[in-house]
Amino acid sequence: MQIAKKHAVAIDYKLTIDDGTVVDFSEKGEPLWYLHGAGNIIPGLEKQLEGLKKGDARKCVVAPEDGYGVYDKTRIHQVPKAQFPQGKYDIGDHIIATAPDGTEVPARITAMDGKTITLDFNHELAGKTLTFEITVNEVREASKDELKHGHVHGPGGHGHHEGHDHEGHDHAGHDHDHDHDHDHAGHDHDHDHEHGEHTHAHGDDKDHKH
Repeated sequence: MQIAKKHAVAIDYKLTIDDGTVVDFSEKGEPLWYLHGAGNIIPGLEKQLEGLKKGDARKCVVAPEDGYGVYDKTRIHQVPKAQFPQGKYDIGDHIIATAPDGTEVPARITAMDGKTITLDFNHELAGKTLTFEITVNEVREASKDELKHGHVHGPGGHGHHEGHDHEGHDHAGHDHDHDHDHDHAGHDHDHDHEHGEHTHAHGDDKDHKH
């Protein structure tokens, strides 16, 4: 059976970026499940998996335009530190901003000084060429429920549907949350400050939080 729309697919993968750094990989015996054609993974990867079958292996190179987008310097904003509640913030921390309409907008802290915290709203893989080494683990027709819900119901419940996100991109780390509101760029955002799991092959999961 070949990979096509309305099929549930499981893949083993390793993701590297331009300089050869490995940023994500699937654990042995834990492939990434996704619903082909449902936007669960980034378009540049999904397009290259079309037509493959169980056992096939392929190296898929995805340009920024078909991955997490080009890097946009206008999405970097400096926010007064006074608008954040007291707490420990570190460069590299992830912030999830919730706009008034409920949309979640992920950002990273990229710089700090005594008065401001710099937030980068670009996806952390924006501007990067992505190289996926893929092996197709399983291909089957999706169930009616899976098609209705838009993601795979994998072993033990829902599959890796994200955030995310992202094939996933798992950052080992500890979770700690800080909630705060502040008026930023004309919007009142509610922020969650966290370390933890991020998904990077899912399409927005382009921001996918995997």
